[in-house]
Amino acid sequence: MEQSLFFLNQISKTYNQGQTVPALNLVSLGIEEGEFIVILGPSGCGKTTLLRILAGLTNPSTGEVFYRGKPISGPDSERGYLFQDPRLFPWLTVGENIGLTNPPESVQFLAEKFGLANFLNLYPQQLSGGMAKRAALARALTNEAKVLLLDEPLSNLDWFTKRELQQELFRVWREEGLSCVMVTHDVDEALDLANRIIIFTPRPGQIYKDVKLELDYPRDSLAQEYIIWRERIITWSMEAR
Repeated sequence: MEQSLFFLNQISKTYNQGQTVPALNLVSLGIEEGEFIVILGPSGCGKTTLLRILAGLTNPSTGEVFYRGKPISGPDSERGYLFQDPRLFPWLTVGENIGLTNPPESVQFLAEKFGLANFLNLYPQQLSGGMAKRAALARALTNEAKVLLLDEPLSNLDWFTKRELQQELFRVWREEGLSCVMVTHDVDEALDLANRIIIFTPRPGQIYKDVKLELDYPRDSLAQEYIIWRERIITWSMEAR
C-alpha cells in the first residue's frame, strides 16, 4: 500500500436515484508514481466514477482507497482534475480562471506554456474549444499538482486540435514528472499516450484487462508494433463486452 501512489482495495460504488444503479464492482488497483494510465471502456461502465473516487469527489460504497498510503477523504491540491468540458467560470477572464488555483506569478508562466499569453484578458465564451481546453489544463496544473486526473479531456475537438492537445498533455506529463490517469473511449488516443491501459467491462465496471504497453515514445501509428497492439486492445475491448 505505501509503495503505490494510489491503492484501491475491493471498491464498489452504487448510486441510489430512485433505483439502485451499480457503477463499480470490487475493483482492486495499484497506480504507481509517474505512470500514464488510460482507462478504456464503454459508456456507463464506471470510468468517471473511478476517476472521481481518486480525486476525492465521491466516496466508494464499499472498499478502501488510499493516496500515498493515506485514506482519501476529499480533494487536495496535489490531485488536479480536468473535466470533459472545460468548466471555466464565464464571468472571469482566462487569466482570472487560471489564477483561481495559481499565484499571480505563475499565471503568466502557465499562459505562455500553453499558448494562452495573448488570451489572458478574454472571457471563456470568446475562446475556441481547443483554447478553452488549454485554459482548463493550465488551471488544473497547480504549483502543487503531482497527479492529473483526466475525464475525456480531448473529446468534442477536431482531429488537428486533438492531436495538438495530445502533444501538450504528453509534454506536461514528461516535463513536470506527473502521474496521469485518463478515461477515454478512443483506442488510438490511449495508444498514443498511455504506458498502461486498463480495460473495463460494462456496468458495473470491473477490470477485464490491465496491460503495460511495450511501445517506445513517440508512438508511430503506422509502425507494425503499434498496429499489433491496436488489434490486441480492440480484441480485448470487444471480449470485455
